[in-house]
Amino acid sequence: MTAIAVFLAFLLLYAGDLSEFVMVGGATSSLVGLRPKAGTQTSQVAFYLAATLLALLAGAWSAALHRLSPRHFLAAAATAVLCALSAGHLASADPLHLEARPADVRCHGTRPEICLGRGYTSYEPHLRAGLAPLVLAMARLNLAAPASFRQDALRSTPSTGQLAPDTVTGDRELLLDMFLRTYYGSDCTIEPGSIMERNHVNARYWLAEAVDLAPDEDPALDPRLTTGTAPERISVARAAFQGLAACDA
Repeated sequence: MTAIAVFLAFLLLYAGDLSEFVMVGGATSSLVGLRPKAGTQTSQVAFYLAATLLALLAGAWSAALHRLSPRHFLAAAATAVLCALSAGHLASADPLHLEARPADVRCHGTRPEICLGRGYTSYEPHLRAGLAPLVLAMARLNLAAPASFRQDALRSTPSTGQLAPDTVTGDRELLLDMFLRTYYGSDCTIEPGSIMERNHVNARYWLAEAVDLAPDEDPALDPRLTTGTAPERISVARAAFQGLAACDA
């Protein structure tokens, strides 16, 4: 019965908000250049070791008919403190359980910097050719483009694009979508009919034109991007990217 209860507790931890107690890695789209965090693993080992010792001490206390020496109580108190400290560290830890592993990813060039894992470095010219017009498109809007694109990035941010294997080896559509995701956070939802959707449609249209891809004719598209003057098109596109960025502000 105890084993069943512990197993069910583990399932709840894994599926809930306290997965740090049972997860070691936390898969992303790519594990290139990444490793589990030593601090998280150490805290997990300390927590379960302390919890096991507390269970054994409780069993010994019960078997001894609730009569144990003071040193046993001191041991139980010290173990309880260790258990509480490690539990507190895990509960407050970053939900991403991975960190970059040095030397597995090599960086090339600037504006943008492209950082690839061993075995992927031959794709650097292909990526640079695909990213250059996207960076140029943002310069036309007087907006900053990400300075770096990395295969060991844990998430896309305004300064760093996350390169997954399918993005590295795939077509320009995947590269465009990855570039666009750097302007809004993963928590931002794009719901039909929302301002976020209109901003996304307008921003993607601008980028697609920049790399000579056929833009999507979406009903939410601002008509000024197709029929307006050059200053109007730039104004609409700039507002779209600023709107995406505001979602993650």
